[in-house]
Amino acid sequence: IALVASLKDYRLAEDCEGKKDVLAGEAHGGGVAYTAQPEEIINYVSAHDNETLFDNTAWKMPPSLFSPLERARANWLCTAVVALSHGIPFFHAGDELLRSKSLDRDSYNSGDYFNVLDFTGRCSAFGTGLPVKVKNGEKWDLMRPLLQDASVRPSAELVAASAAKFCELLRLRVSTPLLGLTDAQDVFGKVDFPGCGKDQMPGIIVMQVRNGPAAANPSGPLLCDKFARVVVVFSARLEVTRLPLPAGFSPPPRSPDVEPPSKACKVGAEPMQLHPAQVESEDVVTRTAKVEGQELVIPPQTAVVFVEHLPK
Repeated sequence: IALVASLKDYRLAEDCEGKKDVLAGEAHGGGVAYTAQPEEIINYVSAHDNETLFDNTAWKMPPSLFSPLERARANWLCTAVVALSHGIPFFHAGDELLRSKSLDRDSYNSGDYFNVLDFTGRCSAFGTGLPVKVKNGEKWDLMRPLLQDASVRPSAELVAASAAKFCELLRLRVSTPLLGLTDAQDVFGKVDFPGCGKDQMPGIIVMQVRNGPAAANPSGPLLCDKFARVVVVFSARLEVTRLPLPAGFSPPPRSPDVEPPSKACKVGAEPMQLHPAQVESEDVVTRTAKVEGQELVIPPQTAVVFVEHLPK
């Protein structure tokens, strides 16, 4: 729902319980979606309050079960959800650097030792010490072994790779007008989620955005002058995944105010390809994503953007 800017009037073809034609504002008991326009939502996964994104993944991905690279890739995936969603993206300073505050959930008065933000990647606050007792003391016994484990502290190499991935995500958003739509009617009429529903593969979200004129100007030019559609796949799975290639666009049910498919940009005329920004990704794992026959091949813990170019 956050991917469609938490729009309350967006309709899900099917929810995770198998219910059909579900209004986002009523999904999961209501209250999850509450906006009327994308500009009304600020999407984020971490902020100055509570733990940093890296510290949250350190808590939830213990070194006995996950490698440092898997932990870093989880950070990248979280950041990708923010960067590639419709709505306004917000990034906490240091999300791109695996910033830690040594598990401090409220560092307002913790000083520079805990709040350090080192853009070189050589100095991490992780393991600096136990955070202040008044806000964190009840978890000290759990924190001690984690903060003493040097393998959890992000290396300069992982920080550099994270910064490169962050810049890649920014390039994807800036270069692709179909990501970050600003009008609710465009989201209603151009965005769907193939495979979403009760039988959805765990750990996978597929979002498809097809091109067309702006809903506010249906006789005007296409929103994007390069791509007929964009397919974004978020995979939190730890193994390579194969998914069926989305055949096209399924408009949301009962959306009378959006342009009908007959006026939309036609899709399927050109092959799907990895987005040019990811063809040149510094992350070798991302570059292994591909279209193989009628399947999308998705590497583990990766957000992948596929594009279909406009017919020549």
